[in-house]
Amino acid sequence: MILNNENITIGTLGEENTFVSGTKNWRIDFAELNGNRFEVGTKVNFFDEDECEDYFGVIDWIIVTENGNVEVSIANTPLGRVDLEDLEIVTS
Repeated sequence: MILNNENITIGTLGEENTFVSGTKNWRIDFAELNGNRFEVGTKVNFFDEDECEDYFGVIDWIIVTENGNVEVSIANTPLGRVDLEDLEIVTS
């Protein structure tokens, strides 16, 4: 799997799924970026530039798409998939 961001390291590819669009994706246990490890349950912040609003929550799942994108879902938010590169880990 070749990722779009060469600074991201991912865990083993898990269950394969296919979006309605036909794009394949795989669940992964973790992704590492810039020395930070993101996994299910990690507390994160996402700033939505369109809405000018911060969203805080925990990662519900992480996937990698056949296009090389690493995307996450943040639990209990109205957001869809969010690019891993757009997240910050919340330390407190």
